[in-house]
Amino acid sequence: GSRSSVNRRNIEERANRYFFVKDPVTLDVQCVGREVSAKLLLHPDQPERGTRDYTVKPLNGTAQFKISRDDAEKMEASGMVRLMGLMNIEILDANPTRILARYHSKGHEEAREKGAAFIHWLPDGVGIDAGVMMPDASKVRGLAEPGCMDLKIDAMIQFERFGFVRVDKQKPFSAYFAHR
Repeated sequence: GSRSSVNRRNIEERANRYFFVKDPVTLDVQCVGREVSAKLLLHPDQPERGTRDYTVKPLNGTAQFKISRDDAEKMEASGMVRLMGLMNIEILDANPTRILARYHSKGHEEAREKGAAFIHWLPDGVGIDAGVMMPDASKVRGLAEPGCMDLKIDAMIQFERFGFVRVDKQKPFSAYFAHR
């Protein structure tokens, strides 16, 4: 009914955003000359809620990330991909178990013009183990942002590009899938 859709909209309007990297795969990005940082809004329409801040320090010019296997499997050599809120990369080797890429550019306009896929990510070594119980009782595993450990039980959040989930446990982090 319309009442539940209104409730759902209210919950969505309140839900903070986080990244959840399902079935993580390593992404190596070469030619990153200096540390890069991202300020990701907790809520796109309410900047006053603050940001999730990440700084990635390259080692010998290579920055390492974790991305979702689903995204890794869609990548093609020489394609451009945007790491949301951070940078554009060009794929060099699209082996789905470990992706090799190089830094391309900073701005998201360039990614839009080139029709690049926008994907979520976590700096290597930053994510916390996370499980999401799906409606069919299967469990999806991956890495979530460390800030998820501070969420209250039963809080509704949105894992970007994955769906809305309700927090079940903080340690180890687990949640129930609500809807896309």
